[in-house]
Amino acid sequence: MSRTVGLPRGQAEIDAFSDILSDSLNFPPRSQADAMARYESGDLRLVREGDRVAGGLVLIPTGQYFGRERVPMTGIHAVAVAPEERGSGAGRTLLDQVVRELARPGGPPLACLFPATQPLYRSVGFEQAGTFTQYRVPIGSLPIGPHDLAVERLPADTAAVADQLGPIYGRWARRQTGFVDRTEWFWRRQVDPLGGEQRLTYAVRERGAISGYLTLRRRWQTGGHVYQDVLCRELCAETPAALRRLTTLLADERSLGQTLFINGPPAPVDHMILTEQSAAVHFQIRWMLRILDVAAALEGRGYPPGLATSVGFEVEDELVEANRGHFSLEVAGGRGRVTRTSSAASGAGVGRRLVIGVRGLASLFSGYAPADELARVGLATGSDDAVAAATALFAGPSPWLPEIF
Repeated sequence: MSRTVGLPRGQAEIDAFSDILSDSLNFPPRSQADAMARYESGDLRLVREGDRVAGGLVLIPTGQYFGRERVPMTGIHAVAVAPEERGSGAGRTLLDQVVRELARPGGPPLACLFPATQPLYRSVGFEQAGTFTQYRVPIGSLPIGPHDLAVERLPADTAAVADQLGPIYGRWARRQTGFVDRTEWFWRRQVDPLGGEQRLTYAVRERGAISGYLTLRRRWQTGGHVYQDVLCRELCAETPAALRRLTTLLADERSLGQTLFINGPPAPVDHMILTEQSAAVHFQIRWMLRILDVAAALEGRGYPPGLATSVGFEVEDELVEANRGHFSLEVAGGRGRVTRTSSAASGAGVGRRLVIGVRGLASLFSGYAPADELARVGLATGSDDAVAAATALFAGPSPWLPEIF
């Protein structure tokens, strides 16, 4: 039986994939929610066994910020294989073909995903590159500050929320490492998630402009208790006053709320305002990155502005031939210039050559793993000078995301 990968051939195949998502990823059944209406059919890729849909995924075109610069990225979302097709190789065929497609000339330099299982994605060149972390905080430990700033509840309207919060989110995202350039699809998931849960968005203003916001939902505890948990998907504050007011908004839930679950970076400075060290990691997953175009990725991201140096890379990539070989990266003024060299004996950075696979390069690129640590675990080799230069070039805030996709 022949196996093929491609766009859906009609509504029947889209419906078949929708059913697979319900069976495999706990998406709402078609009778409850039309999840596929949130995707463009041109962004679906299906794998078939003969004429039967065996699985698929969704491509989410966007960008991702590294070193304060936006690098085009395609998110790989909703990867699902029918339960009866697991172990057949359908998932590997699907991912193999999608990576090759995205890596064609003119495609995005990066692909990003959240893995349900790592071996499959590592087999096509993805590697850990950042974190999603949810913390558990007793609401009673939140400091109660002033109520001076007025809090406004934004309408549950994707376009309105995106319009009002887009500027502040964009500034916040640029300062972080790994945040996505949030498109309408991401904003809709923020405001109107699948499953029918009610999500609320609150904002505070200073001098007429929004200086902070948060999104949350309340979840009643089971077993007949009157208490509830508060799940804060995102808290963004540009000023100390906004942070204090939004923290107080959450602290005011203490009459019935017992526990706050809040997403944040690996070492959130916000936790320094807590009375005690009461925050604990409730859940963490590491997202994975794939370098699709080495030269474009290295030139697209930003670098420490005060650093001027060069380093050479000898890159190994089993799937993408254009990524194999020698690259010289010269950095000055916060930007990089890449030269493709025919051998390790030419070009800038000759004395600083790092031999690295495309998986290790993904972790280095994002700043998730420094070159010296990658060398320690065997994912990179090079002289002490090369390792030190690469470690310095990609240093920065820990990469993280406030959302899973």
